[in-house]
Amino acid sequence: MITADDLVAVQLLSVTVPAEAAIGLLDGDLGRQISGLLAQIPTDVELGTDRAEDLVADGHAADRAWHLLDEQKGIDFVIAGKVMARKCPHLIPVYSRVVRCLYGNPKMVWLRLHRRLAADRGVLRAELALLR
Repeated sequence: MITADDLVAVQLLSVTVPAEAAIGLLDGDLGRQISGLLAQIPTDVELGTDRAEDLVADGHAADRAWHLLDEQKGIDFVIAGKVMARKCPHLIPVYSRVVRCLYGNPKMVWLRLHRRLAADRGVLRAELALLR
């Protein structure tokens, strides 16, 4: 379920969900659809772990939720991604224009990042965890 707290949290990341979409997310069919998809995504799975690959694959609930958000008037990939990152913070990283500038615009960015974090038995993931 998308809440007002989620919309405020996303706004603190320098984006605003347009009013029409926000109302739909909070009290409309869009919110019910997104909530149904979010319910299919475990919140305890981290990107780079064994269970994550299927969850970020093309066509899974996370992918469908992101596309549904991205299709809304005034919501682009950045806003959709930040909403998804708010709801699934361990699985869906924030993918902004700045990150895209550094990382490029690969197809299936979550899956590609997952595979990089899982490579070599998770060495990079472990190093990043130590830095955190």
